[in-house]
Amino acid sequence: MAGTTVRVLIAERKFNNTLLSIATFSNCVFIHDYPRSSKIEAHFQSNERLYISYYNIISLGTYPSTPKLTQKSKNNASQYPIPDDYIVETEFSERSLICKTKYISVSKVVCYTINWKIGHAEWSVSSTQSSTAVVNTFLQKINSTKSSGPQLFGFDIEPLYHACLQIGPLEDITSCSQQNKRFNSFGRDVQKAVDELIVKHKLTNLSGEPILYLQHIGFDCKKNQVCINFKDLNSITIQTKLDAIVHVCDEALLSRDGYRHLAADVPSLFCEYLVADH
Repeated sequence: MAGTTVRVLIAERKFNNTLLSIATFSNCVFIHDYPRSSKIEAHFQSNERLYISYYNIISLGTYPSTPKLTQKSKNNASQYPIPDDYIVETEFSERSLICKTKYISVSKVVCYTINWKIGHAEWSVSSTQSSTAVVNTFLQKINSTKSSGPQLFGFDIEPLYHACLQIGPLEDITSCSQQNKRFNSFGRDVQKAVDELIVKHKLTNLSGEPILYLQHIGFDCKKNQVCINFKDLNSITIQTKLDAIVHVCDEALLSRDGYRHLAADVPSLFCEYLVADH
């Protein structure tokens, strides 16, 4: 990426009988087993004192086609691309923090947010200026010392940088299993968004429980159709629908091969073998 400088020195170390990668990246050493483990440990040494930070990657996020970069610093430190929908849990001054990024699509501005708790009270600060700006606002709230925005957010974590780069367009994925993983991830985000909308629009009963459930959605993907199923149907519902399909096939004199071709073109239908064995 233009304007991005990456300095990497990689070594290996055994930790809990697992081969870990240790990479120096922007003066930090990261001990990790990412992506098998979402936990990353950062070591930083200054004036012969060792500082240790801990990160838990909740959402890796993705790089837009033209990602924003962290601001240039006076000491000419590296600039790092900023992922969209990135969420990380970390610690600072004995506080557990949730740091998030979100691109505002129209203006392509990044909104940086830090959430934390004090007792039962929840606190939050946001900024569209930079990660350092929101960190400075956070530090003012807790009356603490200076900290680096990119480091607190973990933008300088080398394994995350490479993991984000590996998330390419769907067209670049040739493996069906990998494509299905992408669709499953997409489906989870859709399910979460729909659940929130159901609550927002109060599509619930008197107890506040949802009365609408997302079952499946379909998409045209070039010459193929993609159907994502969400809610498992119970055995009685499946039996009723299979009875109806078999009845229609008998009435229309639709053969087994004919239904197989129909099910191939309409992914929301039951697979042919389920109907044949019914």
